[in-house]
Amino acid sequence: AAALAGVRRYDDAERELTALVADREQQDGAGSPQTVAALVALAGVYREAGKPEKAEAVARTAVARAEAAAEGRPAVPLARAAAALSD
Repeated sequence: AAALAGVRRYDDAERELTALVADREQQDGAGSPQTVAALVALAGVYREAGKPEKAEAVARTAVARAEAAAEGRPAVPLARAAAALSD
């Protein structure tokens, strides 16, 4: 998906990452680091594609899921999601 975004094939990257998020949610759970990382990547694609509202919404979802899953422990994906919000 990153390669597709790199060549500005945002629709293809969005489809791949949306499918990956669904797969990770089913296999690993909504708050798993893998799912949160996929959400952060999807937010980045939206940002690069000029869809800031979608990027922010997905990044906020990633942050909320990381916070819920962390239960007081440090959450590395949380930091990445927060960075995606600030770009």
